[in-house]
Amino acid sequence: MSLRDRPLLLAIALTSVVAAAAAMVGLSVVALRDEVTEDLPDPGLPMTSYAPKTVTGTTDIPYGKAPREKLDVWIPKSMDPGETLPTIVWVHGGGWSRGDKSFVAPYLQILADRGFTVVGINYSYAPAAKYPTQVHELNGALAFLSAHALDLHVDADRIVLAGDSAGAQIAAQLAAVTTNPTFAAEVGITPVLEPEQISGLVLASGSFDLVDTVTRVKGSVARYVADYLGTATDAGLLRLASVTPHVTQDYPPTWVTSGNADALMPQAKDFSQTLKGLGVEVDAVFYDKSHRPLIHEYQFLLGLEESQQALDSAVRFLKERTG
Repeated sequence: MSLRDRPLLLAIALTSVVAAAAAMVGLSVVALRDEVTEDLPDPGLPMTSYAPKTVTGTTDIPYGKAPREKLDVWIPKSMDPGETLPTIVWVHGGGWSRGDKSFVAPYLQILADRGFTVVGINYSYAPAAKYPTQVHELNGALAFLSAHALDLHVDADRIVLAGDSAGAQIAAQLAAVTTNPTFAAEVGITPVLEPEQISGLVLASGSFDLVDTVTRVKGSVARYVADYLGTATDAGLLRLASVTPHVTQDYPPTWVTSGNADALMPQAKDFSQTLKGLGVEVDAVFYDKSHRPLIHEYQFLLGLEESQQALDSAVRFLKERTG
């Protein structure tokens, strides 16, 4: 008898999966799941089950001096020395205070198998390291990758910034820094890439409006923001660390998704609409509330048809933007 035929067992199994997903990104299930009355869909096998055998990598390469300034590089096994591919630089989630590049490594390997060099980076945790340290570190990782491009199979002129949850905020912020000189000066970061070197962004389950995060979402997520910024009440700092207020018509083409049972989805939709209003190319994957519930970080539950569709959509976007 399948789990779908055993409602009690299904509920137990799904509670475990959701809790594991939340632990992976360091966020509360309750805080980031809207209230739903029906059962969550069966997520299927763990993400590691989908990791391809046709990819190889080098892990824990230091890109800076801080203990967590390390990165992994994943490439197809068929690549020759000195050969480069369009490069995705992925920033993991975890409420800015936990998580690890190893947690998302299977997903990055899947992307590498589709014809990309894929880099996963770690960054310093809040509250010991506060904003904008993590954005500085991503900028530093890009400097390292540019300096060692041939050795690491990186095409520094075809970079895609990517991330999930808190990592989406970090990646999206650096894109704003790179394309908005006024904002770069406010944050105090000199971008190492020129705007034309960023081919696009892939952003999943991100927080793009920290004012909304602490006033509407609240709960444990607001505490993560407080750890990240050192406060959850400074309106100016909350706005500075957000993304949506700082995008311009020069922002890179963006692929974005968020689950319909994710409390952060309204931010993703507002971010998407703001970009469209500026004339920025946007490819968005959202589901109506009437659709079965898709939780925060649903894109990693690859047993779901919707997660596979999101992956295929992201890859099409990546191919179009870097081809």
